[in-house]
Amino acid sequence: MESSLNGPGATDTLERLGLSTVALAGKVAVVTGGARGIGEATAEALAYLGATIVIIDFREEGSTVAERLRQRYHAT
Repeated sequence: MESSLNGPGATDTLERLGLSTVALAGKVAVVTGGARGIGEATAEALAYLGATIVIIDFREEGSTVAERLRQRYHAT
């Protein structure tokens, strides 16, 4: 499943607002329901802002989203 943020979306909005990609560096965010929809978009926005993300979801797609964010934002 592709991110709901591909193309114009939340990360573009964050860039236009001038928010720093390290604004949340050193912070940890727990996102429930992060496998799709609003949870996925929230996880991606928080990752873009530099937070460490923990995705909790009963759907297996949560691990796919986590891996994609790990690759996109060079997280460990």
